[in-house]
Amino acid sequence: MSEVYFCGHCPREQETTKGEKCISCGKQTITWDKSRFSRDWAIQQWKDMRGYYGNS
Repeated sequence: MSEVYFCGHCPREQETTKGEKCISCGKQTITWDKSRFSRDWAIQQWKDMRGYYGNS
């Protein structure tokens, strides 16, 4: 399975068995299917979910 949870704050991936919150920073993650979407897509989805449209 190529699905992981992705945290755009760290940015890091974690297995779905580790939960929906990032184990490093505690922020909400998004589901990312690595076989279908790029890392750039995952970062953009995370920013959109967080309501974050600035730089950094």
